[in-house]
Amino acid sequence: MLTQAKIAWIENENERYLVMEQDLQEAAHRYQNEELSEVTFNQIVDDYIASSAERSLFRDFYSHYLERRSDVLIYPTGYQTLFSMQTNARDFRSSIILLLGLIFILAPIVSQDKEEKMDQLYLITEKGGTPLKRKKLWLALSFSMIYILLFTLMEWL
Repeated sequence: MLTQAKIAWIENENERYLVMEQDLQEAAHRYQNEELSEVTFNQIVDDYIASSAERSLFRDFYSHYLERRSDVLIYPTGYQTLFSMQTNARDFRSSIILLLGLIFILAPIVSQDKEEKMDQLYLITEKGGTPLKRKKLWLALSFSMIYILLFTLMEWL
């Protein structure tokens, strides 16, 4: 529910980011005219870059805020509702890294058998390959779940 205090905070944040962008443009103009030192200009640019992630998240949030239909702010997808942001580029990169990691880590679990113990061959022929396949599948799934959880939590640190 959007109260007057929340609406005022959202508008103040929007104004703050607009002023920050105007200050950067003004500083760039003053730097080109040699009215501003390089050290000061670099500090302004560093501050602007440091707030870029927060600023882009707020811009996305603000676009949803402007599209609201009532005093309730509703995000279009469940993922955005959960995290209050769109993270398409980050999700794509993370998905590729996660998929490659799972392939390289899980491939040996599924394909490699112990060669030094011949009782493995005996168990396969006696009971069939099903119990071994189930154990490998269970191990691969449990390991991948742990890997996904750790990978996801590392992104939020």
